[in-house]
Amino acid sequence: MGLVRESRHADLIDIHRYPAHPQRVPAGSGGGGATEWRIPRGSMTGRRYGALESIARWRVAGKPFGVGEFDLNPPDDFNGETLTMFSTLAAYQGWDALAEYAWLNFQNGAYNPDRMRHPFATAGNPAQFATIPAAAPAFRQGLIEPARHRRTLTVPERTLREGGRTFDAVDHVWRPFGVTADDAWRGGLALRIDFDAATPSLSPAAAGAGAGAEPDPPPARPIVSDTDQLTLHRHRADATALTVNAPALRVAVGKIAGREHVLGGVTFRVGPAGPATPAADGFANVSLVALDGRPVGQSRRLLLTAVARVENAGSRFNAARTRLGPDWGAGPTLCEPVRLTVTLPESPWAVTALDDAGRPAGVVARHPTTFKLDERARALSSLVERAGGGAGLGAAPAAGPAAAPR
Repeated sequence: MGLVRESRHADLIDIHRYPAHPQRVPAGSGGGGATEWRIPRGSMTGRRYGALESIARWRVAGKPFGVGEFDLNPPDDFNGETLTMFSTLAAYQGWDALAEYAWLNFQNGAYNPDRMRHPFATAGNPAQFATIPAAAPAFRQGLIEPARHRRTLTVPERTLREGGRTFDAVDHVWRPFGVTADDAWRGGLALRIDFDAATPSLSPAAAGAGAGAEPDPPPARPIVSDTDQLTLHRHRADATALTVNAPALRVAVGKIAGREHVLGGVTFRVGPAGPATPAADGFANVSLVALDGRPVGQSRRLLLTAVARVENAGSRFNAARTRLGPDWGAGPTLCEPVRLTVTLPESPWAVTALDDAGRPAGVVARHPTTFKLDERARALSSLVERAGGGAGLGAAPAAGPAAAPR
């Protein structure tokens, strides 16, 4: 009903979505009234797949569309994928505004804390903060090409009125036409509310009209966007991932540990996860973005970011890492290192690790085309410059508050 109201009277459409909303619950026996957080743990490429994609089916054709709240909240081990996947789909679908909830909330004015203190806060969370310098230009500067083709579902107002008041009412309107969550990565989607139409209709028609209901089964092969820049790997449950191969941006995010991703002349070879990582996960988020907006092979300054799990020192999780608290632990936040080998297009490169304020923190390599990052780099982000180019470090984008890795 909110969609009907906003379509009739509002200047824009806004929606909120949380793929795995945490819940505050009473602590165990003897807690003395203390509470802890229940964490519906899982990656948006795997167990939590579908919530982000469902947003695309709420876009109203012809009106600005924004997502005013979104987050895969900390302390979920996969929260470092939030801004990368959010901005990628938003750019591809051509949405107009997006906001992660929230920079600061319920923290008594601690704008720059040295640790994570609440599920609804980016401040103090290096897994999300470090990804901003790649996620922001991907969306704002058009580094990801928008969908070339769009399908629009025309639906009578009364169909929505009769569909119930649950959040998935709009999803049910799409399902008879065979449009599933996967299709949000294959092309653009939009909804048009016709106040006089008799029955819903889809243009152009989906090839699988009348196909099965959700949740979508994992496909037998990778899902590829109509721009060929985005690939969603859901055909292997132990290796679900999203990869981006755009001229000025390369990304591999999801269960990528122990695997190699070749993306248009750039290779990310991610080593096995450390012994402290649950064996079924292998989560990491690796991105390479051209700071000058040029194609990677022509760029003079690239920012490389690699994040995995983060947690406060002394965090008290249960064995399954699905409950935390009431003590979140002390600062500074600890970051699990990503063991990464990067191969770049043929050229001499200089690689400099950056500290939590984006300042040079040490030379990683001087003139390689292939170089390694691991726990010795002690950094989430590195500046990669074409050697001899005279570009200088300048004011590098901030990486994120990180302590020494475990």
